[in-house]
Amino acid sequence: MVLEQRAQKAVNVLLCIVAVAGTGFGGFQAWSALSDRHAIDSACADLVPAGKVMRLPYAGGGIEARSEGIEEFRGVCSVFSTEAGDTFGLDQGEGKRMYFQAYAGLEPDAAGEKVDDGHVIDFEDRPYLDAPLGGGIPGHLTANTVRVKLACGDGVKHEGRPVKNVVAAAVSVNDGYGLVFATQRQMQGTTRDQLASIAVDTANRLADRLGCPDRLPQPPTGIKPVQGDLKSDASAVGTCAWYGRSKLAGSGDWLPDQVIETGTDPRGWKEKCGLVMSRTAAQETWSKYHGKRGYSRLDESPDEKGAWWASTQSWFGESAKDVVLDGGFETIRAEPGRAGRSEKSPKWWASSVCDGEPAVHTLSLGNRAYGTYAARSFEPVFRAYVDDVTRRRGCTDVRFPAHDTFTKGPA
Repeated sequence: MVLEQRAQKAVNVLLCIVAVAGTGFGGFQAWSALSDRHAIDSACADLVPAGKVMRLPYAGGGIEARSEGIEEFRGVCSVFSTEAGDTFGLDQGEGKRMYFQAYAGLEPDAAGEKVDDGHVIDFEDRPYLDAPLGGGIPGHLTANTVRVKLACGDGVKHEGRPVKNVVAAAVSVNDGYGLVFATQRQMQGTTRDQLASIAVDTANRLADRLGCPDRLPQPPTGIKPVQGDLKSDASAVGTCAWYGRSKLAGSGDWLPDQVIETGTDPRGWKEKCGLVMSRTAAQETWSKYHGKRGYSRLDESPDEKGAWWASTQSWFGESAKDVVLDGGFETIRAEPGRAGRSEKSPKWWASSVCDGEPAVHTLSLGNRAYGTYAARSFEPVFRAYVDDVTRRRGCTDVRFPAHDTFTKGPA
């Protein structure tokens, strides 16, 4: 009996020790979580929902957050974790590595993506176009980013200047370079849903802080990934549907026979359609003209997939006020209310007015040689695109580049 009592006492003491240790460990976990949350709140100016950021992939272990200029209403903050550091290596300070970034800003002050990036489409790898977020939210989705806008309404000012929109974005960095470039894959579906919710919360918090009357609804779950597949022009149903309907493909040697597109959404502030000549069609055209007088720039065969391509894009509202045609040879501003082309690159712009706001529409051809000889064929293509997008958006006051901007070559 005495031995049994002693044994039971020893067990009770051991259980007490385990309980105390467990309480201490639980307390440490709680303290660590509070510390992580405080770090995110401080670096991101209380605009970003820290709890949701802490539930993203690679958020385990110790968390560190850094402000890269984020203040009361605008800037960038970055969040690092030891799990990301352990997973991907290349430590960025004490074993931690970035796994998330958030952006906040105001329009017309917000800087961003208002640049014609048609010239950087890479069809050798799988391309991705910004797709509309959907769910009744003005937003766009890329392979690793969700960006949203919220209209602030009349009468709201910051530093004496009217605020038209608040802008927020959430980025899953994971490997520190962006998923597509480093891994050739997109983020998981649950991550897309989480980023969309984070971006919406950030925009709504920013709107609340400014006194904007409206709020964005929470995004739906099951957001689809960005689609980047090439398809025949006749099968286009989204931002390139106009090209299939135009029957222009096949009407000339230089015109694309494939497209890459996304869905359309009247709430989006930009849209894009990629037109691509298949390798067969491009090589047939090249063989037909290569070596003939007047075609001296056709010195390289279009052997790579998507070597000859075009991109049509549109920007609406505040995003249309700072569109830049950047072709490597020069940079020119595509001004609303005007139309024209780059003097040194095969790039054109048209403009219109949609719901009382400016819109800019651009055309970029894939490389200098292709642009030199294909330009004449693209005047009706660009006009068909501008006609379609302005009709869909109910735009007026359309200005289109002059005919001779398509017939004269670049300087």
